[in-house]
Amino acid sequence: MHDIDKEKILARYASRIDEVGHGSAALGEPKHRQAFFFDILRQVDGLQATDSIVDIGCGYGDLFDFLRSKGWQGDYTGIDINAQLIQEGKRVYPGAELTVVDIQDTPPDRVWDWCFCCQALSSATEAVPFMDHFESMLEIMWGLCRKGLVFNLLSPLVDYTHPVHARPAFADVFRVVTGLTNRFAVRHDYMPYEYAIYAYKDNAINKDNFIFAAQQERFDELTGGWRGMCR
Repeated sequence: MHDIDKEKILARYASRIDEVGHGSAALGEPKHRQAFFFDILRQVDGLQATDSIVDIGCGYGDLFDFLRSKGWQGDYTGIDINAQLIQEGKRVYPGAELTVVDIQDTPPDRVWDWCFCCQALSSATEAVPFMDHFESMLEIMWGLCRKGLVFNLLSPLVDYTHPVHARPAFADVFRVVTGLTNRFAVRHDYMPYEYAIYAYKDNAINKDNFIFAAQQERFDELTGGWRGMCR
């Protein structure tokens, strides 16, 4: 991230922490909707209890605690540009691996099963066009995962927004996503002004049935059971 945009974001969080202290309100979530966001993201198809996760823009690492509460036991790494948040996160979640890194400056040299990014792509940029920033982030995050990338964005379907918010057009977002994979899902049914995307690495196609190969087991189960009942 460009230094101008990074400094603005860090100043915004520092101001919130000074005003309300550490917690969800400091992350811009005064309505405490984190669990709702996290639950939507964890519904990605194929997430296993032992899969590893890297959480980009992790804040305090709250996703780690939420997933643990749901029975997930995989390795977790949280990455954020904000040292204040990471320092507090290490105090609150000593079992989480949390680190201060700007992945655009220093991309990690390891790979996890899944890359999650919750609310970290919601800030408008000033120094570079937002879509340039967005495309750079997605390409880097795509390289950090084996199974897929899960992220959320602010929806352009609004009649009011704030200058600090980025609400890119769907066409621009899908251009970037489809440059990475042709197997993805969009969730715009849980909140009116935000949405989630699940982008999968395994996008091989079974041309015999015209389905994604990753769905073959489900395909066999459903079609076999249905035909059996109809006979």
